[in-house]
Amino acid sequence: MHEFPEGLAARGWTIRFIDFVESRGRRRGVTYASRLHRSEVTLETVPSFGNGIFRRLIAVFIALVWLPIRIARIKPAAVVLYAVPTFGWQTVLACRLLRIPTIYRAIDLSSDIRETAFRRVVAKAEQFVARRSTVSCPNTKALGTHLRQLGATNVSQLFPGFDEQQIVGSTLGYQKTILFMGTLFPFAGLEMFLAAAADKLRASPEVTVRVLGSGAAEDSIRRTIDELSLDSQVTLVGFVPYESLFEEMKDASVAILPFELLPLTHVALPGKVPQYLRAGLPVVSTPLQGLQELLPEGSGVRYREPGTEFVNEVWRLLEDPEERKELVELGTRRLNEVATWDTSLNGFECVVEIAQSLERRRGDAG
Repeated sequence: MHEFPEGLAARGWTIRFIDFVESRGRRRGVTYASRLHRSEVTLETVPSFGNGIFRRLIAVFIALVWLPIRIARIKPAAVVLYAVPTFGWQTVLACRLLRIPTIYRAIDLSSDIRETAFRRVVAKAEQFVARRSTVSCPNTKALGTHLRQLGATNVSQLFPGFDEQQIVGSTLGYQKTILFMGTLFPFAGLEMFLAAAADKLRASPEVTVRVLGSGAAEDSIRRTIDELSLDSQVTLVGFVPYESLFEEMKDASVAILPFELLPLTHVALPGKVPQYLRAGLPVVSTPLQGLQELLPEGSGVRYREPGTEFVNEVWRLLEDPEERKELVELGTRRLNEVATWDTSLNGFECVVEIAQSLERRRGDAG
């Protein structure tokens, strides 16, 4: 969610980023240098107090008053909205009142991404934002279909960009390492993968699994590793800073995305898969609709049903370095055609222009 603001700032746009901080502390007018585009973005935070869910709930009500005042003072040409339940609907209301175009950059199903007692409330907020934003801009067509079902009328799908990275050469020579990288959501499917792969792992002591990241499913994954007696072959590395990701991935052979097949995972676009390819790793994934829009079968990814079919494909690629290389080349070619940052930022600027035009028409009609 930070690359588009940083990329636009690098193109000369003045960018202010307003966020919500989970813990105590508030940023006001802090300018930071982006990690990717050599640009500067001014960052500030919706004020709140307390901790945990109480802090978020307080921010919901503070934002109802604070955001309209702040937006009126900034007078932006457009507002790009990632937030939904915490202050998304307040932002849409404020921008409607101020006649400022809003662009809802949808990247997942807000109501399903985390288990919460407020799921229905979040779903209502998502529907409100989708219906009343000037333009909804989803990652995938599948997510765009969902937004239209919620009532969005102006939908413009746009892939994010994925710049080529400097691949760090392996120091281990030929190895057989399976890699998963990213947030350990309950739907990540790693427990299912490890259970299906347990016999092959025990029969192949040279094969290892590395998991980069942390999240809600971490304890469950650790229990699965212990129950299957795979401690010597499966390593949970924990959180890895972005700057170190490609160093951590350099000695792997095959990357996996064993996500469960759910509405949430079908409409999203897991950014880790293009990152795998940019690091020189072919991918085996469950057949997710949104991901297949960006990377069709054979373009860097082999899509297999979870279970035995998935595991067998991983082992087949472990034994075939030439096919791994060909998959990466085809996937990289596809990314270069449809999802570089230059292409994506051009598209995003067009979306901003569309939103501004629609808002002007609404103002003229009013």
